[in-house]
Amino acid sequence: MIGAEAWRNGFNVLLAGGADLTRDPRNGRNFEYAGEDPLLTGRIVGQTIAGIQSRHVISTLKHFAMNDLETSRMTLSANIAPAAMRESDLLGFEIAIETGHPGAVMCSYNRVNDLFACENAYLLTKTLKQDWHYPGFVMSDWGADHTTVRAALAGLDQESSGDTIDARPFFGPMLAQAVQAGAVPRARIADMARRVLYAVYDVGLPEHPPVITPIDAAADTAIAEQDEEEGAVLLRNRGILPLRRDAHVLVIGGHADAGVISGGGS
Repeated sequence: MIGAEAWRNGFNVLLAGGADLTRDPRNGRNFEYAGEDPLLTGRIVGQTIAGIQSRHVISTLKHFAMNDLETSRMTLSANIAPAAMRESDLLGFEIAIETGHPGAVMCSYNRVNDLFACENAYLLTKTLKQDWHYPGFVMSDWGADHTTVRAALAGLDQESSGDTIDARPFFGPMLAQAVQAGAVPRARIADMARRVLYAVYDVGLPEHPPVITPIDAAADTAIAEQDEEEGAVLLRNRGILPLRRDAHVLVIGGHADAGVISGGGS
């Protein structure tokens, strides 16, 4: 349904799904993710990706990697041993890729072991493209690229947003200059193009280009409601409910007096 709505709105790429783990309950984007278990995360997100791409829309697995906290996400460094990372956060991404075969992977804003994720060769090339044999392309989060040569050589294939949002785009003309200067091999540019084209043809975009058509909102709402109902989990009451009439519940925090049931953006 999500993929179909995107296709009918004229989109050929959807920035979903998210496979970051719920390491901190205070993370403002936990609503996008599938929980703290990398095995379950990989399976749920992988199936989401497969469903989206079945509607001829490229799905983007994000945010790669270790973007488990929004606070200071532009500058913080998630420092973790490679083995521990592969057994936790990266495992969820690996399973999602094996299950859903996303056309794109989005690298995140944060640093991982002191290197920005979009300039991190260990993540983008060693792990993703070599060890996991990932054939699709890597796009940056909006403004997550900070260099031209370093990012290109590390494995970034597409810089998102460019002049529209970034104060200083690093691909485009600057990448062309780097190629002319011999700092970035032409073979690397060919690899970028090949990966993007692979994703395009893998989901059947040439045969099924998006066509803007009306969306049946009532039917899609019914599907979403059914999904929520069938996904509900019942818990056993071990004497907790009903609460005593003379008991009190203290609700504290920034949203103590305002209901926040979902997110509203990134």
